[in-house]
Amino acid sequence: MFFMRRRQGHCIFALWLAVLVFALPVAGGVNPTPREAAEEIVQAFAGEVGDASVEAVAGRLERLVATCGDDAVGAARLTGFRGMTAMEQSTAEDGPVVARLIARHGEVGLRLAGESENVKLFRQFGDEAVTLLLAQTEPATDVDVATTNPADATNATNATLAARPDTPSKETDWLFVIGLCTVVLIVWLVLRTWLLFRQRRRR
Repeated sequence: MFFMRRRQGHCIFALWLAVLVFALPVAGGVNPTPREAAEEIVQAFAGEVGDASVEAVAGRLERLVATCGDDAVGAARLTGFRGMTAMEQSTAEDGPVVARLIARHGEVGLRLAGESENVKLFRQFGDEAVTLLLAQTEPATDVDVATTNPADATNATNATLAARPDTPSKETDWLFVIGLCTVVLIVWLVLRTWLLFRQRRRR
C-alpha cells in the first residue's frame, strides 16, 4: 500500500512537470531566433530596409540580444530598424530598459525612449510611468494649446510618481508564481512520503 501511494505521488509530480513544460511556451510565447526575426523584419519593413540583407539584420539582432536581452527581438519586430537604432544608441545601462519599453509598448515606447528621463521613469515605475506620461502629453482641452510641452509632461509625471515611492508595481512575474507552486508541490510530496513511511514503520 505504501509503495502504491508513493507511485501515485510520483505520478502527480510527473503530471505537474509535464503541464509546466508544455505550458511555458504557450503562456510566455516562444521567441523567434534572430534569423527568423530578421526575415520577418526585412519583409515587414521593406521601406526602411534598403539593401540590408537578412544576414546583416540577424547579426544586428544577435548583438542587441547580447547587450539588451531577449526583449530586443520583440522590440525590433514591432518597430523595425528605428527600434534597433534606438537600442543601439542607448547606453549599456539603459539598453535593456529601452528594449523592454519598446517591446511592451511598440511605437509609443519608441517615442518615449527618445528621452532619457522617460527611460529612467520606466525603469523605476514600469507601465505606470507610461500611462502617466501619455496622459500628460494628450491634447489639451483648450483650443489655443495643441499639446503639452514634453519636458513639462516628464517633470509632471516624475513629480506624480515620486509622490508615491512605495507604490508596488502591478506587474506579476508569473514564472515566479509557477516556480513557487512547484516548490510547494515538491515539499508536499516529500512530507507526504515521509509520513506514509512513518506510518508503515509503526505497523
